[in-house]
Amino acid sequence: MERCKKGLHIVLCFSPIGESLRKRILAFPSLVNCTTIDWFSAWPADALQSVADNFLKDVEMDDEVRKSCCEMVQLFHTTTADQAAKFLTELKRHYYVTPTSYLELITTFKTLLASRRAKVKQNRDRYANGYDTLIDTETKVGDMRIVLEDMQPKLVIKAEEVGKETVIVEKEASEAEVIATAVGKDEAVAQKQADAADAIASECKEALEEAMPALRAAEEALKNINKGDITLIKSVNTPTVDTRMVMSAVCVLMHVDPIKKMNPETQKKETDYWKPTQSLMNGANFLKDLLGYDKEAIDLKTINQLKPFVEMPNFNREKLMTVSTVVANIGSWCLAMFKFYHVNLVVIPKKEQLKKA
Repeated sequence: MERCKKGLHIVLCFSPIGESLRKRILAFPSLVNCTTIDWFSAWPADALQSVADNFLKDVEMDDEVRKSCCEMVQLFHTTTADQAAKFLTELKRHYYVTPTSYLELITTFKTLLASRRAKVKQNRDRYANGYDTLIDTETKVGDMRIVLEDMQPKLVIKAEEVGKETVIVEKEASEAEVIATAVGKDEAVAQKQADAADAIASECKEALEEAMPALRAAEEALKNINKGDITLIKSVNTPTVDTRMVMSAVCVLMHVDPIKKMNPETQKKETDYWKPTQSLMNGANFLKDLLGYDKEAIDLKTINQLKPFVEMPNFNREKLMTVSTVVANIGSWCLAMFKFYHVNLVVIPKKEQLKKA
C-alpha cells in the first residue's frame, strides 16, 4: 500500500500457480474490474546473475569458483524453464519455474555445500589426528626400546636376586604353614571356648529375663507413688494387718530392726515393725532408696527373714489392691526383690563361669 498525489494506492501480489488466484477472482470480481494487472515475466539472465552473486558472496570460495557457481545455478534455472515450456507444448501441462524456485535452488546449493565441506573437514581432521597419533606412538616406542636395552643388564641381575629370594621365601612359607597349622588348632580351641562363653551368657540372659518383667513392673509402680501417699500411710496410728505385713517386709529388706512391744492381750513382748516403718518413711529419700536398692547385695539371712512375710496368703497384688494401691505397689516391689534373689542364685555361678571363659 502506498500513497501518491492522486490518492491511496493498494498493491496486491498473487501467484498464478494453482487454484488460489482463480477462486479469489471469482469471489471478488473487482480484483479484475477495478485494478491494473501487471504480469511479471521471468527474470532476465543478468537479474539471475545478480541474485546469485548476492546470495553466494558470503560463501568462502575463490572468485573464479564463485563465478562458475553463479553461472551453474543460472544455467540450471534457465534450462529448467526451457524444459517447462517444452513440457507445456507437448503435454499441455504447466510446470511453473518461478523466482522462488530459483532462490530455493541457491539455498539448497549453499546447504549442500556446507554439509559436504563439514564432512570433508571431519574426515580430514580424523586422518590428521590418526597420522599424528601414529607418529607419536612410533616415537614413544623408539624411546621405550632404548630404555629396555639400557635396562637389560639390570634385569639379569634382578632375576638372579629374585631366584635367591625365592628359595628363602619357599623356606619361610614351609615354616609359616607349620605355624598356620598350630594356629588353626589354637583357633579351634578358642572358638570352642567362645561358643561355651556365648552359651553361658545366653543362659544368664534367659534366667534374668524371668525376673526382669516383674522387677520393671515393680519399679514403675514405685514411680507412681508420691510423697503424699507416703505421708498418708505413715500418719496412721493403727494400720491394717496387711499394711503392717508389707511394711515389715520393707524394713527387712532395708535392714531396719524391729522393736519389742508389749501385747496388752497376751501380756508378752512381740516384735513390732510399725514404729521403725514410720521412722523409715520419715526419711526424705525413702522412695529414692527403694528405686536405687542394691538387689545384687541381698543375702540369705535377709531372704530368710523376708520369707515368712511374702509367703503369707494375702501377700499378693490382687489382695493388697483391696487395701491400698500404694501398699500394693510397695508389696509388688518386695515380691520382685524376693524373686530376683532366687533367680540370681542361678545366674551368679554362671557369671563366674562366663568370667573365667
